[in-house]
Amino acid sequence: MESKYKSILNQLTKKLASLFVLFSIAFIYSCDSDPTEKIAIEINPLCVELLPGENQQFNASIFINGILQEPNPDNNAVTWSVEGGNINGTVSNNAENAGFYQSPEVENLPDEVVISATSKDDSQKRAQASILFTGNCP
Repeated sequence: MESKYKSILNQLTKKLASLFVLFSIAFIYSCDSDPTEKIAIEINPLCVELLPGENQQFNASIFINGILQEPNPDNNAVTWSVEGGNINGTVSNNAENAGFYQSPEVENLPDEVVISATSKDDSQKRAQASILFTGNCP
C-alpha cells in the first residue's frame, strides 16, 4: 500500500514540476512581449537659416530602447538625404553621425529645404530638419 502512495506522489510531483516549467516559460515571455529594439533618431539643430552657397553641419543622435548610443567613427548609423534631390543642395555623411549640408549657389531656391537622417538598421526610423532660405526658424 505504501508503494502505491509513493507511486502516486511521484507522478503528482512530476506533473507539478512540468506545470511549474510551463508557467515559468509563459511568465518570461509575457515580461518581454516585444524583444525588438526600439530605434529613435534626433537631429540637432532642427532648423537653420541659410543664404545660397552657405553650409551647415547637422548631428544625429541615435537612441536604442531609450538609451543614447555613442557615435562610432567607423560606422555611421544613419544615412543623410535632401528631399527634392541635389537641386536643393547636398548633404554628406561625416564621421560620428554628422551630416554636412551644402546649399547650392543659385537664386531660385525654395523657401525651405528638408534634410533627413534615416537609420541604417530600420529605414522607417528617421528624423528631419529644416533649412530656411526665407523667413525665420520658430
